[in-house]
Amino acid sequence: FTFDPEYEENEEKYAQVRRELLGDDSDDDEEEGEDDDDDDEGEGGATETQVINDLTEQDLVNLRRTVYLTIMSSAAVDECAHKLMKLKLREGQQVEIATMLIECCAQERTYLRFYGLLGERFCMIDKAYQVV
Repeated sequence: FTFDPEYEENEEKYAQVRRELLGDDSDDDEEEGEDDDDDDEGEGGATETQVINDLTEQDLVNLRRTVYLTIMSSAAVDECAHKLMKLKLREGQQVEIATMLIECCAQERTYLRFYGLLGERFCMIDKAYQVV
């Protein structure tokens, strides 16, 4: 940085050359300042609500985890069915219980009567579990 004793004169020359090359832009400088103010107001004072769509399906993952842990931690069919029925399920989430029941059964090396009885119990409770 070097001090320019003729700073004011050079700035005037620059403004004059700029006007010659670009045209009369004295209004544009003022408008740019106004545009900046408008942007700040739009960002800071926004009263519009923005809807955020969660595409990660975290609720579904949490439901499947809960169902799996409930099935695996239960000692008896009655206990497991009671715990699963106490879950607060939204409409259409019953399919996930049936799906998780089938997946847990598929992970076992041999057939366990536990899964068959649990599946039978849920099918008798509601037809929504019979979809899968």
